[in-house]
Amino acid sequence: MLRTKLFILCGLFASPIYTQSSGGDIPLDEQLVVTFGDAARAIYVPGTQMHPENTQYPPNISTPAWSSPSDDSPGLILMIDLDAPYEDRRVSSLHWLVTGLTISSSSPSTENPSSLNIPSSAQVPWQPPNPPIGDIAHTYAIYLIAPVPSNLDIPAELSRNRTPFDLKQWLQERDLEENVVARNYFRIRNLKGTPTAVFPGPRPSETAPLLYCVVYSLLNTDWDDSDDWVAEAVHELYDDLLEAQLSHN
Repeated sequence: MLRTKLFILCGLFASPIYTQSSGGDIPLDEQLVVTFGDAARAIYVPGTQMHPENTQYPPNISTPAWSSPSDDSPGLILMIDLDAPYEDRRVSSLHWLVTGLTISSSSPSTENPSSLNIPSSAQVPWQPPNPPIGDIAHTYAIYLIAPVPSNLDIPAELSRNRTPFDLKQWLQERDLEENVVARNYFRIRNLKGTPTAVFPGPRPSETAPLLYCVVYSLLNTDWDDSDDWVAEAVHELYDDLLEAQLSHN
């Protein structure tokens, strides 16, 4: 019995409590096709690992979705780094924001995504992904928001104060939280050089709640007296997971 319990417990400790995820799988009908340079550097699978040298310039983007086929209102594209170190924690940092987007065809689909016509004059110019040397892989998430008002105000200070950037709050303040129609993300890690800084821990992942539930179920296990130290370890792990989840929310 003890051996079985220890096997379960060790499996839990070996599981990744924190991962670099931006929310799990993205449905194909909401998944942007992001291409840096030629087609060989296209991001078809969310989470594709990219090299910093290949992301120095804004990508070409196609979308399988738009607000509606008859809606000629403009769209907005933005990119954020979900893992930017800021003081003693991880925050989002704005890397790119452009309004006034249109699509090349009126009926985009998963089979025939429509190219986005992205103005060259960005409200927040492209900042190439460049994670600190030696840090974890950073997740760069791209969001397409449509429609947006043609007179949407983007303060100039946003280009100067990019970190931290709270996307959820920013969208809510402009009543755009329901207008995210497609997205994608890629990862970059910078290993070129010697680390010169200490970084905060990774942000909690979407897998933490599941592990939290499994550990919670172990709390109701009838432990033998000789297993007291195992029960104590489970309680400590439960408390740590709960604290991490609360801080994430």
